[in-house]
Amino acid sequence: MVDHGIILSPGSGRSAEWNPDTWPVVQTFVKAFTPALVLALVLPACAAAATTSTSSGDASGPAITVDQLVARSSDTPIVVQGLLISHDGVVRLCAAVLESFPPQCGGESVELTGLDPASVPGVTTEQGVTWKEGAVVQVQRTQDGRFAVLAVAP
Repeated sequence: MVDHGIILSPGSGRSAEWNPDTWPVVQTFVKAFTPALVLALVLPACAAAATTSTSSGDASGPAITVDQLVARSSDTPIVVQGLLISHDGVVRLCAAVLESFPPQCGGESVELTGLDPASVPGVTTEQGVTWKEGAVVQVQRTQDGRFAVLAVAP
């Protein structure tokens, strides 16, 4: 066994002084584990940033309301939450729910494109209407004023 001058346990009889011959061992250790340490520290931060990202294909993170979406002038992707409702082939995201059965849109609403409501987890279908309260979707405004669905939160 090579003595690198490092005490492994009290009372082992080894010297507690620093042995300069151990420097290559320390350098090798640092070179070997620094990338892993950096990844261990950076990846969780990246993952946290990704959960709030509004890049294409990510419907997680803080969502705005339908009212805020309507008032927004930007055409960049954004995550929004509201009542998802599909009736007669038209899919809408609504700001409020009217107390009826099946539910109807109340307040502001936007038309969505590129979404099959049946593919959204947790939807309910009754009397030809499909809906989900609290649906979270990532959308982007299209040239015709509707909103293309880029992603749906589970």
